[in-house]
Amino acid sequence: MESGLNTARYDHQTFNLHQGQTDLTVLREQLQNLGVWPEAGDKFLDLLPASRWNSAPVTDADTRWLPVVIDGVLNGLDIGARFPSFFQKLLMSDVLRATFLTALTDQLNS
Repeated sequence: MESGLNTARYDHQTFNLHQGQTDLTVLREQLQNLGVWPEAGDKFLDLLPASRWNSAPVTDADTRWLPVVIDGVLNGLDIGARFPSFFQKLLMSDVLRATFLTALTDQLNS
């Protein structure tokens, strides 16, 4: 399955979509606005500052799953429950999160 998403254009710095908001804030707001922010999402975010986790690099599999997860979001699925590993990586990876937010915004605007 070819996704057509380009993760190469993003570096590992924080990707800001709205004046001064971090991409985690934007991700949370986007998913809340769509009614699909996972119930455990805030608990996971609370753990991030204390964590020492390093995100694995974005893989071809992540890129292939991206449109599936976005379709799930647009259909009201709780991606934290339906795609827990992807959701965790989405919170941890700046690159994956930026790619996800861009693709989601493109879908919402099309």
